Amino acid sequence: MDVLDTLVAQAVGLDLDTLEVRYKNGHEEVFAIRGHVGFGIARFPGTSCEATSLRRELYGIAKRRRGVVLAGSELEIRVRVYDDFGEDAFRVEIRSARRRRA
Repeated sequence: MDVLDTLVAQAVGLDLDTLEVRYKNGHEEVFAIRGHVGFGIARFPGTSCEATSLRRELYGIAKRRRGVVLAGSELEIRVRVYDDFGEDAFRVEIRSARRRRA
């Protein structure tokens, strides 16, 4: 399981539907959010393998959404990149995947 999948699993387990990932003071900080309430769930040194892998995954998904299956539920992950004081920050939306009609 990659870094993003682990963070998504944590958020879903807490019944939260959004992740925010921001670079601050040399670290990638991850917040889990639902509505207007959120809290920190992870912090990685900016040069660590985990932080580098997470950023690479997020940039890739920003170009094309990704599906993931957790505990038998199909989910869709969407990522939006935005500017946070001169640094790229990420908003990760976790949604239930819709089935397409054949």
